[in-house]
Amino acid sequence: MRLKLVAFIFLSLCGFIYSWAKAEPLPNVVMILSDDQGFGDYGFMGHEMIETPSFDRLASQSLRYDRGYVTTALCSSSLTTMLTGLYPHKHGTTGNDPLKGISRQPWIDKFKNSPQLPKMLA
Repeated sequence: MRLKLVAFIFLSLCGFIYSWAKAEPLPNVVMILSDDQGFGDYGFMGHEMIETPSFDRLASQSLRYDRGYVTTALCSSSLTTMLTGLYPHKHGTTGNDPLKGISRQPWIDKFKNSPQLPKMLA
């Protein structure tokens, strides 16, 4: 569930940035990553017990998408997808850790040479 929320936020952000890419001035963007929470674990998403007044207020004043999906159920590859916009088979991070005895360096090198959302927003 938490990866769905993270992917939801990322895809929402990408769509918003894409739609405003040619416009001046550029929009302000806030990306909130929330770990260990599911999509419905917020007041604005209808949770009956969890109170999230700040998020509720932000959601009421912002563009919001109610559906989002992740490319994989693994943290590292999902986060890399969010940062690059590429599927795991394209960005090369296909797991949380390489197999024992295999270097992580190829993953790092491929990531460094991929498009990255923070760099695009700079």
